[in-house]
Amino acid sequence: MIISANGKPFSEYKHRLPFSHVNSICVGGLVEVNLIAFQDLATHHAATPGSFRVPYKSIIHGGLQPGKAIIIQGVISHSANRIELNLRHKTGVAFYYSPRFDTNVVVCKSYENGKKVKDKRSKDMPFELGKPFLVTIYCTHQRYEVFVSGKEVHTYKHHYTKLEDIDVLEISGDVQLSFVQP
Repeated sequence: MIISANGKPFSEYKHRLPFSHVNSICVGGLVEVNLIAFQDLATHHAATPGSFRVPYKSIIHGGLQPGKAIIIQGVISHSANRIELNLRHKTGVAFYYSPRFDTNVVVCKSYENGKKVKDKRSKDMPFELGKPFLVTIYCTHQRYEVFVSGKEVHTYKHHYTKLEDIDVLEISGDVQLSFVQP
């Protein structure tokens, strides 16, 4: 098990029990915890870093639910135009997140049956060309919260509310992926 802090590997721990026997976690000391996520990485972790092919597509087993976190790590190309992250369901895209370097804007939107539902643009660009990144998309009851390197940078209200039906993650664009946890 790898333990990360502030988006960077911090420690490695060889666990002695199966994860199915763990029923609690204790955090002590002077610390503020923003997110703790438990996911089964066995089916998603690539054999070697950097071996996630782009475009990337994966099933989100069980769909989304409040408290679910999707983690994406990689490096942005030096000449990137855009990156696109999609959370899909059968009839559309529940959440489209796209840093666009050519216009220096981040676009959030959703689609239903091929038609745009809501478009939100932000000039707050938390990504840099040629630099590594760590994105966490955290699902709450009301919205998606996007964290970059541990800092909340964007939010987007749910327009498609059957969260359990949102079961596909797609990643495309000018990026090299090193880790994905759908």
